[in-house]
Amino acid sequence: MFANLILRVQRNLQTLKGYKMNISKKLLAVAILAAVSSTAFAAEKGNELSVYGNIQDQISPSTGSGTTTTINASYGKYMTDRLLITGSAFIMDNTGFKMITAGVGTKYYFKVGQKGDFVPFVAGSVQLGSINISGVGSGNTFGLDLGGGASYFVTETASLDGHIDGVFGSESIGGNSTSTTNLNFTVGITQRF
Repeated sequence: MFANLILRVQRNLQTLKGYKMNISKKLLAVAILAAVSSTAFAAEKGNELSVYGNIQDQISPSTGSGTTTTINASYGKYMTDRLLITGSAFIMDNTGFKMITAGVGTKYYFKVGQKGDFVPFVAGSVQLGSINISGVGSGNTFGLDLGGGASYFVTETASLDGHIDGVFGSESIGGNSTSTTNLNFTVGITQRF
């Protein structure tokens, strides 16, 4: 009887050792899978798409009232985990004033964002486009857009963004050139993929 008990304990110990080995193998497999999938996920986040803008209702004694709508869309390709090369489109519509531009630029995040992080960034671009002013005519526009802001990461890949941009440029309509300087505040969203 005592010999049977010892035999059972030995079998249970062998089974337990095999079980422990299976657990260790499973944990190792899970750890390897997590490392590979997180690396693959990080490699997949090589792009971002942003949409942002603002709407202003203006009342001026000299020009009357009007609503200005500004919409920006930007596509970025990550060169490093913080630096992007960007392409953008900009549309502004105000009563009697329309502008459409396209540009190329760069954007730099000061750290890699995780869910719940505020991440500051700086950005710059060169914009070329067309402008149309009612009663005056159509022409070309050129601008240098420099600014920055912060992204609040609501998930690992999506953020709510605030931008402050200074736009320094010129507009040429019917042979007349005008220098322009604007300070814009916009809000929007960005999705990384």
